[in-house]
Amino acid sequence: MRSNKNIIILIDLLIVILIFGFVNYNKFGYIIPKDIYLLLFLIHLSYWIVISIYYNKFSLTLSLPFQAIVKTILWSATISLFAIVSTVALTELREISRQFILGITIIPMFLELFIIGIFQFIIPNPISQTIEKQRTPYNHTSLLVNNKLIVLGTFLLITIYFIMVKIKSGSFYIYPWSERILLLLFASWLISLILTKKYVVNISTNIYYRITPFVKSGIIMFLISAGIFYFFRTKLIPRFLLFGTILAFISCEIIIQIFYFYLNTEKGAGIDNLGITKKRKSDSIWNIREITNYNNDDSDKLHENINFNLAFSQISSFPNKEEVIAFIQDKLHNENIKQTSSTIISTTHINNIEILNNSSRKLLWNLHQVNDIRRLNQYLILCHKKILSEGFLVGYLLPLETTYTRLRNKMPKLIFSILYPIHFIVYRVIPKIPKINRLYFIITKGHNRSISKYELFGRLNFCGFEIIGDQYIEDRLYFVVKKVKTISHDNNPSYHPIVKLNRVGLNNNLITIHKFRTMYPYSEYLQKDIYEDNKLDSSGKFKNDPRITSWGKIFRKYWIDELPQLYDWIQGRLNLVGVRAISEHYFSLYPRDLQEYRTKFKPGIIPPYYADMPDNLDEIFTSEWNYLKQKEKAPIKTDIKYALLAINNIILKGARSN
Repeated sequence: MRSNKNIIILIDLLIVILIFGFVNYNKFGYIIPKDIYLLLFLIHLSYWIVISIYYNKFSLTLSLPFQAIVKTILWSATISLFAIVSTVALTELREISRQFILGITIIPMFLELFIIGIFQFIIPNPISQTIEKQRTPYNHTSLLVNNKLIVLGTFLLITIYFIMVKIKSGSFYIYPWSERILLLLFASWLISLILTKKYVVNISTNIYYRITPFVKSGIIMFLISAGIFYFFRTKLIPRFLLFGTILAFISCEIIIQIFYFYLNTEKGAGIDNLGITKKRKSDSIWNIREITNYNNDDSDKLHENINFNLAFSQISSFPNKEEVIAFIQDKLHNENIKQTSSTIISTTHINNIEILNNSSRKLLWNLHQVNDIRRLNQYLILCHKKILSEGFLVGYLLPLETTYTRLRNKMPKLIFSILYPIHFIVYRVIPKIPKINRLYFIITKGHNRSISKYELFGRLNFCGFEIIGDQYIEDRLYFVVKKVKTISHDNNPSYHPIVKLNRVGLNNNLITIHKFRTMYPYSEYLQKDIYEDNKLDSSGKFKNDPRITSWGKIFRKYWIDELPQLYDWIQGRLNLVGVRAISEHYFSLYPRDLQEYRTKFKPGIIPPYYADMPDNLDEIFTSEWNYLKQKEKAPIKTDIKYALLAINNIILKGARSN
């Protein structure tokens, strides 16, 4: 199935490129576009790919009946056409031929339909339904049109137009071309209204499903207006008035809908961080206080082992309570945990942990997600201080690994496509950029921070805890950890995009090298655990290392992550060619004699591994032995030899990092 999809992608891109060259040759007499038409080619190809991905065109062609594929391809081509037209109309590319743009979008569309028809005839597909489930669990609408909204929309559109006239000209003077703009605005508004049904009464309890029709309406208005503006060469119409009015109008409608949604939300309800209404948590339960140090007249019962069902009988709204209790009891059923040494609280403030006595808790359970704790390491270190030796810390995380699915399932695809990149930048990128992240924490107070499973586990390990068990329950990751060791004294845990790593260097001294981040933050503190669980593959790397991010795999494959080591080379910590600078744990896996021998030499950026291409760890040891013995006799000659062999293997034989 995947190979068929790849074939379709390649054929589709080839069609787009060849048709553009054909149309360009027909107009100018040469195939390769130049000047503004070269820019148009890049714009066209970008829109075509992005919109095809958005409509899932390449996958759906393998699973839909031909009639449904026709609809998908028609929509994809139409949106591509209007997207190009909008870009051209709003830039200095307005002089590009209209027939040219029609040719490069319409012809590929018909060829796509023809080829897909042949493809399905040759390889019939029994599946006659879409791959992607329709995700509208919160979208409940009636068929009643809200006439008040139509009147309000009409009044708002006219008002905003005249405000824009005032901004542009300084007066409310009615220009000769005003009726053309108003006619175009109302025509596009009516068409968008019919297509999106945005003024139909919407009783959805999800804010994203409320505003989606208005976002779609704005896009449709914009595309239609841009198409008319460009194809009919309406040069007398100021672009600022036309497109500025549409942008301001849609923005106002969305803001009004948001206010209307919040004002009509049931009293006593709130909106969670994904926009789903929920019952406000009771102060008597969710305020910060202990709930398991029972006021029981029978003091003997206070010294019995904790009863989780009894403790959680006070928390009626805790999600998936039975599954959570079953998981915790499974991990702690053999432990002797008294009620008097157990505390279950819900807090994001470390001062509520501070009030507990030091080394007094056998069990400390925080019911609040750790994503909202501002200074997470400080919180974990404080918990370590309050917990007895061999005591337990329990909590849960909304992990980064479930963010994509969690957000996608709770909003329409259009809104998700707009918001997810913003969410990625705000919650994943900015918090890791030095200095800029201070502003982020000031604004957000550290709430809803994106934290991966392995970042959290690395932090827990760093703060003296051992992972006893973890389990996904819906989109939450619950964990049980034990206090087993002291807190790390490392003053430089990795967190930022460029990481500093301690490596064994010349004369067995620890040196600091730099790399672009390819693992989740704090992942280095899990190296021993990962080794015990996964061992090493034939190349000497960890098997299926879960700490590596998706882009980290690409960085490693093409050595992008190694580029900052050029700075270490300039600083004299590394050579260009030499044995790898490895961690203390990895160094401990080497034979004793090789450990002593390799520390007589300075590590390098290009290791002998890529010259000899060993197949397993023992062969890596042999490769390094051979390289170091040759280097000891002829340093410069050996480095040049190994560098050339490595370059040959990389460029000609396609050797890649893991």
